[in-house]
Amino acid sequence: TNNTRGGGIYITKNSHPQLNNIEIKDNIANWGGGIYIENSNPSLKNLTVSANHASVDGGGLYVREANPIFARLLIYANNASDFGGGIFFFKASPELTNITIVDNRSDYGAGVSVSADSTPKFINSIFGKNYGDTIYIGHSGNISVSYSNFDPVSIKMASPLAEVYIGSSGNISVSYSNPMDSFSIEEMYSPYGDDRLIA
Repeated sequence: TNNTRGGGIYITKNSHPQLNNIEIKDNIANWGGGIYIENSNPSLKNLTVSANHASVDGGGLYVREANPIFARLLIYANNASDFGGGIFFFKASPELTNITIVDNRSDYGAGVSVSADSTPKFINSIFGKNYGDTIYIGHSGNISVSYSNFDPVSIKMASPLAEVYIGSSGNISVSYSNPMDSFSIEEMYSPYGDDRLIA
């Protein structure tokens, strides 16, 4: 489908749906090609979000002023023209567990873009190869990543993460995380993450 917000699913106005075991694929929107979430705290578990496009921000997901629950998501091959090929956060502070982010594209934050006092927390997650900055932290954005793995291409000597851009007032905290240096592409694409890849 093709919409201004949320090409596949649009969640807003204090609605709190539970989405389980579904695939969001081949959608187009200006913001949130796959899913757009605003002023709502849904639960999203066991989802595949793939091949979605945003002409502005949030190719896979756009999360604004919301704190949803994310668990076991595979986010791949999405793209955005500007920010957040995989996920774009704006004034959002969700906790994300067992998330795989790979093969996404955008000019800023091909995997994840964080801005405007957002403080997402990634736990037991996989950041595979994305095309552009793996993580982009804009003005007043903060991100915490723990017990997670990163594609070696994403690692830089000057930073614990890869191709990470940190703008003014941005911050990143990384703990107990490692590069992936001995896993096959099949393992990386295991749906919703794979415990064998957790440090």
